[in-house]
Amino acid sequence: MWLLDVLLFLLVVCYASALNKHTLGNVSSSSEPIQLEVQDGIDNVYLSPSTTLYRVVEGEQLESITCSATCIPACTYAWSTSEKTVSATDTLDLGQAERRKAGSYTCTVQNTISRFTKNGPVVSLNVIYGPNNVSLSPSFTTYSLREGEQLEVITCAATCNPACSYSWSRSGDSVSSTATLFLGQIERRDTGSYICMAWNPISRVSKYGLAVNVHVIYGPDNVSLSPSTTTYSLREGEQLEVITCTATCNPACSYSWSRSGDSVSSTATLFLGQIERRDTGSYICMAWNPISRVSKYGLAVNVHVIYGPNNVSLSPSTTTYSLREGEQLEVITCAATCNPACTYSWSRSGDSVSSTATLFLGQIERREAGTYICTARNPESSVTKDGLVVSVHVIHGPDKVSLSPSTTLYSVAEGNNIAAITCYAKCNPDCTYTWSKSGSRVSSTATLYLRQIERREDGSYICTVLNPESSISKNGPDVRVDVIYGPYVVSVSPSTTLYRVTEGNNLAAITCSATCNPACTYTWSRSGSRVSSSATLYLRQIQRREAGYYICTVLNPESSISKNGPDVRVDVICKLNLCGKSRGAFQSISL
Repeated sequence: MWLLDVLLFLLVVCYASALNKHTLGNVSSSSEPIQLEVQDGIDNVYLSPSTTLYRVVEGEQLESITCSATCIPACTYAWSTSEKTVSATDTLDLGQAERRKAGSYTCTVQNTISRFTKNGPVVSLNVIYGPNNVSLSPSFTTYSLREGEQLEVITCAATCNPACSYSWSRSGDSVSSTATLFLGQIERRDTGSYICMAWNPISRVSKYGLAVNVHVIYGPDNVSLSPSTTTYSLREGEQLEVITCTATCNPACSYSWSRSGDSVSSTATLFLGQIERRDTGSYICMAWNPISRVSKYGLAVNVHVIYGPNNVSLSPSTTTYSLREGEQLEVITCAATCNPACTYSWSRSGDSVSSTATLFLGQIERREAGTYICTARNPESSVTKDGLVVSVHVIHGPDKVSLSPSTTLYSVAEGNNIAAITCYAKCNPDCTYTWSKSGSRVSSTATLYLRQIERREDGSYICTVLNPESSISKNGPDVRVDVIYGPYVVSVSPSTTLYRVTEGNNLAAITCSATCNPACTYTWSRSGSRVSSSATLYLRQIQRREAGYYICTVLNPESSISKNGPDVRVDVICKLNLCGKSRGAFQSISL
């Protein structure tokens, strides 16, 4: 059959060629010649418009494309794509561009007689579409990773023609100009919301994918305090400002405050209010990440509560000591509740005796007797407080016993007064005093009073000083009291007051005596003439001329008081031959 078509075609061509060489009929010489052209089937396939490449955004209206050709006889037309006819006319009308209509379109022209066909230029239709269906691989949109962990690569994809371009951004800032988001080992600065944008590079149409939220778990870092002070010194009762602990953490840190391992707050703030001594200590804030459980401590906050002194006490607690001079006083230690540690001093009568907590006097001396007081002082607040008074009694004495007046010999006439004599000695406790004479107590006071003195009070008086605590005693100097009295009761011994003695014989000694102090002096006299300066009258080998009255005169040499004794009559008996008279053998002569 196809061979018959070829032969027919060749016949037409020959016939047309012959006609082209000869004139048909009579034709005026002035008219244009009529040429008969015999076409060889199909020639010059044209498109209108002649564009063969179309780039159209999906949804836009495609203009009709008309196919034409030179055909004898008239040709038929058909449009096809992928060997599928889409139009049986010379016009290709696709209407609104759709991605499914993209492809190569060919106009085929066919000679209806020869059945010869010829294709026109290929029309390429490129439908620009997308992005659509922006998706992620993997499809997760939330990631929580610890700092330093690896974030898997996230790939963004979209349906697009031509192939989409991609970019990733975070908070408006570009982080990638490709379809992949690769952060590697994650850092805290990578925290944020990432979004992929796909765009058509021809249409410039863009579309965003789902946001990818990256949570980087980090911290705690940089644990800090506000205020940043780490040491506070406050007086008890003052207000401690609120201290806030902060740290860099994601998610937000949890906080706690502790002291010596004991929790004092489960928040970021330390609030102690009015400070008390029990609040003294070192406080530390711990910040921890509630997800990773990683914890970190801040700087220690040292709170020094200034208090005291309180409860000033002594050890031993004795407040009264009585010791003999030379004995050892035990060390007394003063203590008080105080922060910072108190300083101590001991004083006596306002004078410092120790600048330490201990009172050490060693072997006690009397000059150390007195009241001692310990003063505790807070060196920070300068507040002071005194402890109990410690009384130290030094038992001493008696020492030298002295008298006032210091006279130790008194001579006083009986009936007169002696000025009071006071005995004194240094003693602690106060001594007791007694005056005694010949072992008998005459006074239980320090003063000896002798008024209207009597002879029985003559003698030596001694003051005895006694320490009632130590029982030590000491005597003062002897006080000699001579009571001047007499003469009293002048008598003679023998008591005979009349003597008859033969001349030439001896008269027995006659002694005169009297009560007297000091010892009296004695004189014997006869007729006013002293015959003896002693108490005893001796008349030996008596002579008549010695006859008469003899008188003993007693004189107190201190008071000059004198007194005569009884008259002693002495008769001298003379022998007759001696007396010269003849009145018997004897003659008594008395003067």
